[in-house]
Amino acid sequence: MKFIYTYVICCLGISCYAQPVKNILIGWVKNYPSEKIYLIGAYSHELKDSSNVRDGNFVFSIPVNKTENPELSLSITKKYDDRTVLVFTNTVLSTDKKRYGGTAFILDSDTVKVSGDYNNLNHFLFLTAGHENVLSMRYQLEDFGNIQGLTSDEKLKKIKKIRNIIQNNPDSYFLLSRLYPNRGSYSKSDILSLVSTFNSSVKKTIIGEKFQVYLNNRPDPYQKFDISWKLKNDKGDIKPVFNIKTTNMLVFWASWCGPCRLEIPTIKKLDSLYKSKGLNIVSISIDENQTEWYKALQKEQMKWSQFIANKSDLDIIEARYNFSFIPVTIFIDQNGKELYRISGFINNQLSEYQKIIDKLPLSPD
Repeated sequence: MKFIYTYVICCLGISCYAQPVKNILIGWVKNYPSEKIYLIGAYSHELKDSSNVRDGNFVFSIPVNKTENPELSLSITKKYDDRTVLVFTNTVLSTDKKRYGGTAFILDSDTVKVSGDYNNLNHFLFLTAGHENVLSMRYQLEDFGNIQGLTSDEKLKKIKKIRNIIQNNPDSYFLLSRLYPNRGSYSKSDILSLVSTFNSSVKKTIIGEKFQVYLNNRPDPYQKFDISWKLKNDKGDIKPVFNIKTTNMLVFWASWCGPCRLEIPTIKKLDSLYKSKGLNIVSISIDENQTEWYKALQKEQMKWSQFIANKSDLDIIEARYNFSFIPVTIFIDQNGKELYRISGFINNQLSEYQKIIDKLPLSPD
């Protein structure tokens, strides 16, 4: 095995440091049941690499990526499967009475080590790595950065706690990546303050740059939406999204989103009840695969306006309309002012929508 050492060369008062260019992942797993092991994205499930296994020993040599450090998993099979992915003991949370395990890890040091006996109870193995994995284990049971459902006072306390954690770990890509999915729950000033707490190298990563796009495009409080916005519709034409004479109901969805498909019957009912009264319902797909979008349109037969966002503009659109998950429905008046929004699939959906719509200023054609 080759290791990269750091050399210090002093010449005319200048010190030069060689930086590691590889992460080494070493494994010693007794009773490992296969001759191959696969490195897979823990959440993307994308196959990254593979290695031969001899007597339970394997090695991966992975180029250091300074812009992204995603969570990974090790699997007995090429395709991600809960039954074949390796499980690591959470050494931070586990006690003598209760053991916690996880399947994701981060390449956060020059050498990451996996060891143990595959035939142990629940196949729990051990992972030796750096500080990012300690943070990952520490916050395994809580959604770091999530402040949804909290009261105002609870939010203030939680944000203060989050800020303190970031201040103690300003170089953590893991914490920044966990904060990003929850970005829409914060005020713009709060999320800007938290992101600015990370050091410059973390802010230059892919997630850091996505945060910058988000912050550059997220509207300020009470800022109105651009009612001249145009997108491609289901006929391939570029058309205005908004009806500037009445209230607009914008539904952000995608063909692959289960809850989005579940709420379509409710939207059909709303369209039949309120279209004649002036409600302009518009569905905006964030599908990256237009073929799948067209298939969904053919199957669902939605009669109201259908648009699809440009793949390259998705981050900007999510920032401008301040959402990080779908479905999300936003009611916007003819002047671009947001009136109400509903996030996620809710119970008693039809009646909840009707309570909102019955209060809206509608203008029949």
